[in-house]
Amino acid sequence: MGAYTDAAVKANEEKRLRLRRESIKPVCAIIKEIMRVINPKIPVSKALDLDKIINIINRTNIDIKELRANSFRAAVFEHKGLRPVLWKLLLDCLPLDASRWDGKLESNKAQYDKYVSEGAGKTFLRITPSLREGDKLQASIVNDVVRTRTEISYLHYDPSSPSDPLRHVEAISRILYVYSKLNDEIGYIQGMNELVGMIYITFYEGTMKGYESYLESDTFFTFSRLISEVSSHFIRASDGTMSGVRMELSSVADKLQRLDLSVWKKLQSLEINLEFFALRWAITLMTQEYGVEDAKYLMDALICHKLRFAFLQYMIVALIVVTRKDVLEGDFGVAMEALQSASKKIDARRLVEVAERMRLQDIKFIKKYAPKKKKK
Repeated sequence: MGAYTDAAVKANEEKRLRLRRESIKPVCAIIKEIMRVINPKIPVSKALDLDKIINIINRTNIDIKELRANSFRAAVFEHKGLRPVLWKLLLDCLPLDASRWDGKLESNKAQYDKYVSEGAGKTFLRITPSLREGDKLQASIVNDVVRTRTEISYLHYDPSSPSDPLRHVEAISRILYVYSKLNDEIGYIQGMNELVGMIYITFYEGTMKGYESYLESDTFFTFSRLISEVSSHFIRASDGTMSGVRMELSSVADKLQRLDLSVWKKLQSLEINLEFFALRWAITLMTQEYGVEDAKYLMDALICHKLRFAFLQYMIVALIVVTRKDVLEGDFGVAMEALQSASKKIDARRLVEVAERMRLQDIKFIKKYAPKKKKK
């Protein structure tokens, strides 16, 4: 009798869910396609998460705070087509009026195509054997891109496109080249290839049917917006050194001192500077430390968090603290080896949980020890 009752309840829930979904009238083709490809066999709880997000974005006046508060759910990001839309919305790459999305994508594509055909990218349309002998910037970018996410085979040789099997490598290289030419105060810095690669892979795998032609321009503008939010990482001193990311790591060191004084002291005594191992973590937003799916999750966390990319500092502290035993008990060599391989000790989801717990702990510490304001 109990099993029958459970089955009846589940059937009623699924019926209500189906009726509610059928009542949604998509305001644009992208949302219609997202709804079309939802797996009908997913559990009701996950379906409810998806429906909530679809209802939030299916508006002509999207509440971005409500969207951010509800976005960071596993079920939402299991839908490959929804993740690119959420990244673009939360990074302010799409209007908060879903009915205007198609027009925005089209105007962005036209602008990007203009950059390529008339300006920054006109000399970099295809990868050729002579490329590395010419423009040093092009050569530097290509050398990095061909080493980007080599575990994703289609990225480097796409058998589905026999006439242009290098199309993805060329697209990523072109995006970086155009960005560098348009932003000469920042230029190209090694590690940017990892960020563009992650965005490109995510968008390629989540591209809705009929929107394939926007992949490259979408990636370019999303990457540009992301860099604008972490531009301090790429500030150079007059001697060419990365002074911006050094300041970022200085803030990380302050947090580490508050959150784990013993580890901070030991690193000081061993004369281990955070730059020795965490420079790459900061520049690549930790994406290079993990496989593709975990790296996507880290990007989800940073884009959705109310601190945005400032949350990265707590993620770095969390990854350092994971090595606590090795650092406290080991010498310079042992500590460095542990720090450089820290990501093997903790997966991305657990890392985000620990980082958030540390953020809350840090808030309590600051409140407790902050100087008291004198009463007038």
